[in-house]
Amino acid sequence: MIRVFALAFLSGSSDLIEVWRGESKSCQDIDYMREALLALGDTDAKHIPVGSAGAVWRFLTAIAALSTDRPILFKGTSRLFARPIDPLIESLQLLGANIDFDTTRVEQTTIFPPTSRLHGGEIASEVGENSSQFLSALMLIAPYLSSPLKIHIHKDQRSKPYINLTYSLIEKAGAKISEERGIITIEPSQYDRAKVEQLLLHPETDWTAVSYPMGWCAIPEAPQSIFIPNCYRESLQGDIVLSKVMESFGVRTRFFPTGILIERVGNDKIDRLYDQDLSDNIDLVPTLFTTCLALGRPFRFRRIGALRYKESDRISSLIEMANRLGYQVIFEGEELRWDGTPPSPMNSPITINPHEDHRIAMALTVFTFKKEGIYLEDPSVVEKSYTHFWEDAKSVGITLVDN
Repeated sequence: MIRVFALAFLSGSSDLIEVWRGESKSCQDIDYMREALLALGDTDAKHIPVGSAGAVWRFLTAIAALSTDRPILFKGTSRLFARPIDPLIESLQLLGANIDFDTTRVEQTTIFPPTSRLHGGEIASEVGENSSQFLSALMLIAPYLSSPLKIHIHKDQRSKPYINLTYSLIEKAGAKISEERGIITIEPSQYDRAKVEQLLLHPETDWTAVSYPMGWCAIPEAPQSIFIPNCYRESLQGDIVLSKVMESFGVRTRFFPTGILIERVGNDKIDRLYDQDLSDNIDLVPTLFTTCLALGRPFRFRRIGALRYKESDRISSLIEMANRLGYQVIFEGEELRWDGTPPSPMNSPITINPHEDHRIAMALTVFTFKKEGIYLEDPSVVEKSYTHFWEDAKSVGITLVDN
């Protein structure tokens, strides 16, 4: 939905964003994106809050560089400003953006009105090395540049499904976009209001959020089936691979016109090593991590180094969680692994610090079906992406509480 809001703003259709105010199923990231775009377009506000929302910050940086009529600064958490943005800023400057940026004071980055219309050019594949969001941000504004933008995509690009998602939305919104031999070309054009409105009218559930109920279903002590509305077989989201991934954990996905039914059907190979390159679906790592530990399934997660740059240093957060639960996991190079050694006995209560990371907090709930007496610091952190998470968790018997 964050990307679709960007399309709406750039198409000159801020009124379509306005109607989302008060949407009960919204979440903090969507709220930040909506309010920031409205502030950028409709007021003289110079300091725009983005909280801890990395995608919002990066997408808005590109949008503001393209269109602002006044100096803009973003207000966010200290962790947000510790996350990388340099490749995006440098790329925007190459396209003519007027940005005052210093790596020693990222929080003071100021985006000034462009002195002339931003132009196109060529973006090297290295720009997206640490985050596909840099490339997505450039792609979103590309139709409004004065000349074509060509983005080189590395054959081993991380999180490529997110770039594919951005590509598909741009195409559906009516802009001129094509790809040939690893180069995405976006021609000067514009987004069509009617097409963007259709995208806004048919939002779907975040497939990454679906990973938590799927993790619950994989545990024998948990409910055997859960229905999740607004998930569709034809989804553009890369994390729809869950419907296949979780089969190896004994969870089957059945698609219906209004959503999906996930069911635990069992798998006699559940004790086999789960060995995967997860660079395309890196946000699934926390759920797969706790699911494997809870099931006693050894794992080897490859090419996940970019987790260092999430809402927390997610590698350190997961290792700390495992240690608190009595497990010894190893991270070397870009691999996180566990050989299946049983955990050391740990006395309850066990308190877990999510380090302001929503996915760490939500993934932990999978493990609560195996061990009682687990407490979570700051449960409200889940509101970043899943406002009603604790209601849904309580409905299946999860009693994880604030310490």
